Parts: sequence; C-alpha cells; structure tokens
Amino acid sequence: MGFSSPPGGVTQAQVDSSIATHAAIEDAHHTWPVDPEDTVDIIEEFLNGSTITGEIGSLGWRWLSGGPITIPTLAANHPGIYGHQTSTTQNTHAQVYLGANTFDLILAADKWDITWIVSPLETTSLILWIGPSESLAQDTDNTVERYGFEYDPGAGDTNWMRVTCDGTTETRESTGVAFAADWFKLRTVRTATGVDFYINGTAVGSITATLPTSDLTIGLKLKNTAALANRRILLDFFRAQIAVSR
Repeated sequence: MGFSSPPGGVTQAQVDSSIATHAAIEDAHHTWPVDPEDTVDIIEEFLNGSTITGEIGSLGWRWLSGGPITIPTLAANHPGIYGHQTSTTQNTHAQVYLGANTFDLILAADKWDITWIVSPLETTSLILWIGPSESLAQDTDNTVERYGFEYDPGAGDTNWMRVTCDGTTETRESTGVAFAADWFKLRTVRTATGVDFYINGTAVGSITATLPTSDLTIGLKLKNTAALANRRILLDFFRAQIAVSR
C-alpha cells in the first residue's frame, strides 16, 4: 500500500517544511552521540574503586606526592568520588594526572574542551591549580606554560582566578566566583584565539593573551602552604573533547 497524498488544502511543500521544523526542534533538544572518528571524547567518572597509582578510574590516573588517594563517603549526584590530599609537611604537592611513567602530553594550541567537577575541602593555607600545565611538579609561576583555574589565598585570592601563561608572562584575572569548600564544575575551552572559562555552566571570561605553545599535561595540583595542614580535594568527574580530522 503506497503513501497517500497530503489532505486537501495542504501542499507537499508545507508537509516538507513541517518535517524540517520538527527535525530542527529535535536537534535543539538532544545531544547526539559524537562520531569517534572525528571527535576524541575522554570521560572519567572515577567509579572503579582502585587507589593504586596508575589504576585510578577507568583511564588509569596517577597520583604523585602528598598523602594517599582515598575513597570518601559518596554524595548525592556524585556517584564516583576520589579524595586526594597533601601531607602535613609544609609546601608539599599532591598531583593527579593522566600518564604512564611520565606525564602524558597534549598540544597546547589544540582546541580541547575540558571539564572537571571537583570539591576542595579547605579554603586556607593552600594553592590549587586545575588545568593543562607544562609541569605539575613545580610551583605555577610565570615560567610554567599553562591555562586553567587557580586559587591562592596567600596572593590575596578570594575568587577562582582564570589564568594563562606562555612561559614568560602570566595573565591572571578574577572570575568573580567565590572560592569555597563546595562542588564546582570548572570548564576551559581552547579556541583559535584564546581560552574561554566557565564555572557551573556560566561563562566567567576569556583570555586571548599569553597563551601557551608547549606540550601540556592534563591534571591538577594541590599544595599546602602551612605545616601540619594537609589540604584535601574530592574528584568526581572529568571530560575532555576535541574535534579531529582523520
């Protein structure tokens, strides 16, 4: 049995237009699966329960220095959580990063879209860096190429700061979002002209100057700045996406 013609008074052009309109509405309300051939989509839910460096999460994250990785009490809407902390020795670093025996690297100029969901547990006596960095093993001064979010109350910060650094000069600006012992969704989007920054889904500024050009490591770093004060952070989610042509 064939298809019948449109009912009286309705043209085929009107039918075609209605179909196209509904298709556009569907596209606007759905996030369709990415094509793995032209999009690299890396997702980490931190669900596997291992605390062994190199076996953390499904991607095999490594932790370096500081205190141990722990499995804390779960929280609503955060089904998989890892905790990391510094030691109680002043100026110790605690890093979490993707890599094997050495840090894995990404190209700084590649247009990665990177999201972390984390919760710091303290707001004093610490320095926290989250984002791609040339080195997670040293302090984030203006000799370390990087872009991302930073908080350093010793430098007078009360808000999350957005940062880029080309290895010589640093651009460091307030996002206007107060730092707190709470959950944050931190997103950076590298574009052709700079880096766009988002916190909890809201745009908090862009930087187009002092952009890094060297290979960078994906990860985060926490440092304690006072003796007998171990600083802690909870990790819930990570995602990195980039469009490729291959």
